[in-house]
Amino acid sequence: MISIGLRIKNIRMGLGLTVDSLSHDLGVSRTYLTLIENGERRLPKKLVGKLAKAFIMPKATVYEWYLEQELRGAGITDKKSHELIKKVLKMTPKEKESLLQVLKEHKIHQKSHSDSNKENQNTSLLTAKKEIIKQMTGAERYHQAKAGS
Repeated sequence: MISIGLRIKNIRMGLGLTVDSLSHDLGVSRTYLTLIENGERRLPKKLVGKLAKAFIMPKATVYEWYLEQELRGAGITDKKSHELIKKVLKMTPKEKESLLQVLKEHKIHQKSHSDSNKENQNTSLLTAKKEIIKQMTGAERYHQAKAGS
């Protein structure tokens, strides 16, 4: 995926805009815009609308770039996750609430499954410890009996 900074730079140059003119349109310094284009600073949300206007494109498009930038910044880098999150953001509040309920139920189910696995692991570990102690005790008795003969 192309970075938002490089995307901005390519479009700016394609439109024949200079760094000075675009930075003026955005209300930021030339240096700040250069840092954004070079990926050294993130595009702030407050510039999404201004950038869309300067590039004569839908605000939703620039907002998607912004969102991808934020997702990458949060460590979410795969395309499927990006698409899923974009779909969630487009949901109605009622749809989001339903999704949240399903996720909570899934988490509770996972936790109970995880807890039962932990219990099984703990039981297995305890059984293994008992077996080792039993074998050690048996070995001690064997050595004691052998030494006594």
